[in-house]
Order: sequence, then C-alpha cells, then structure tokens
Amino acid sequence: MPSMDVFSMLTGYIYMYVYAKNIAVVADSTKTVVNVSREIGRLKGNLKRLWELSKQSPLDRNNCKDVLLEIRKSFRLLSAYIQDIILDSFEKLEPTKYIIFTTIIGKTPEEWVKENFKMPNIYESDISMIISFLDHPEYYKDEDIKDKIVSLVEKLEVSISKLERQLSLNQGIAKISEFFSTFPQFTENWSIAVCYLTAMEIAVKNKLKELGLMPTGEFKKDYEKLLANLKDKGIEVSELEKQLPKILWNIRNKVIHEGYSPSYEELEIITKYIEKLLALLTLSK
Repeated sequence: MPSMDVFSMLTGYIYMYVYAKNIAVVADSTKTVVNVSREIGRLKGNLKRLWELSKQSPLDRNNCKDVLLEIRKSFRLLSAYIQDIILDSFEKLEPTKYIIFTTIIGKTPEEWVKENFKMPNIYESDISMIISFLDHPEYYKDEDIKDKIVSLVEKLEVSISKLERQLSLNQGIAKISEFFSTFPQFTENWSIAVCYLTAMEIAVKNKLKELGLMPTGEFKKDYEKLLANLKDKGIEVSELEKQLPKILWNIRNKVIHEGYSPSYEELEIITKYIEKLLALLTLSK
C-alpha cells in the first residue's frame, strides 16, 4: 500500500463508506476516544519538546532520540485507537449499508479496516531515519538532523489538527496530557493532588463565607475555624477530625509550593480525605 497521511486516509475512506457522523456518535460515547485525546496530548507535548530541542546547539542527541521514541509510541497507539473507533462505527451501520460496503469493497468492513488501516511507512521511516542519524554523529551533522526534525514536526502537526477536527476530541484531556509531555517534571499524580487540594481550600473558604465567617487567608486556621463552627451547630465532625492525617499538611505544602509529585499511597490519603470533607460540607447547612 503506498505511503500516505494516515489521517487523510481516515477522512477519505470513512467519508466515502461509513459517513463521518457515525464516527462522531461513537466518539462521544467510547472510552477509546478518551485514550485518543490523551495520546494526542502526549504527542503534541513531545512535538513541542522536539521542536525546542532542534533549536539547541550542539544538538542533544540522546534527548532527541528519547522524545522521538515517545512520538513513535504515541503514533502507533493512535493508529490502534482510531482503528477501534472505525470498527465501532461500522458496528452501528444499518444492515443495508453494511451489505453495500461489503459488495463494493469485496470484504467485510472489519476485514477491510484490519487490512488497510495501518500506520503509514512515511512516519515510521522518517522517525527511524532521524534516530539513525542521531546515532551516527560521525556521518550526520546537527544542522542536517535539525532540518529533518522540523519537517517531521510540521507534518505531524498538520495530521494531528485534521484528526482533532474529525473526531471532535476532548480538548481538556488532550491539553492536560500535552502539558505533562511538554513539562515532564510535572506528573499526573501532582495534577490530581493539586486539583483535590485546591478544591478543598475553595470549599472551606466558601463554607466560611456561607456561615458568615471571614476567612483568614491561612488554610489551616480556616479549616480549624470551620470545624469548630460546624461542631457548635451540632454537626458530627469528630470522625473527620480523627481521620485527618498530619501528613496531609506536609504533602499539601510540598505539592502546592514545590511541585512535589505524591506517591500513590500519599495520593490515596489526599483523595479519600478530601472527598469525605467535601461530602460533609455539601450536606451541612
């Protein structure tokens, strides 16, 4: 099969045989598209990193190679995910359309997708070629490699843009994944902890205001003031107080002010406690 842009192939074939609206229906309801959104975010973040690396002199060849391998991994996963979306959309075809497709193509939709929807050689070969160049500095100059990197990034950005328009992807998920790939010093655990901890602070401040109390600006004092007020109102908070791990305060400061990525055990403490706190504040009047 001749090399071609995988996303151009997607739009062309699917518009002809499946109708693009079928994909949109599946895209709104499947976990696969969440994976596509997440992987596109990773891919876009790594493309940004690769672009920035291409501006360095001398070229950081090892770092470039690592990012290229991540890009290839994301692109392969995207191809698999999109194939799943197409197969899902075929399953929603009316029987008459299914028969028409099979008659015209000579294969069932499932057979056609598995046979034809593969990662095009153009990106595999480009990535492999650049990696080979990076591995042989005695033969390939930095400037030559930089030109290849820029060309690859530009082509992939166009393809990604087509895919995002075609599938109406979840931009929030993609943006978060893009952030992690662009700035790998921050992790998913960090972002989850920031989300929960920020929600806790906002909830405590809002509850104080709802009760006619002025927040002090210091979270621990505000928290203690709120619990004391809830106790005075006869709301049971003793169990919540007992479950407040002292480690939470240290984790909070490190996460918010130092970008600390909590372990899974620490994250479990953060999420479980804050969920209980938010539930209590939501129910209390």
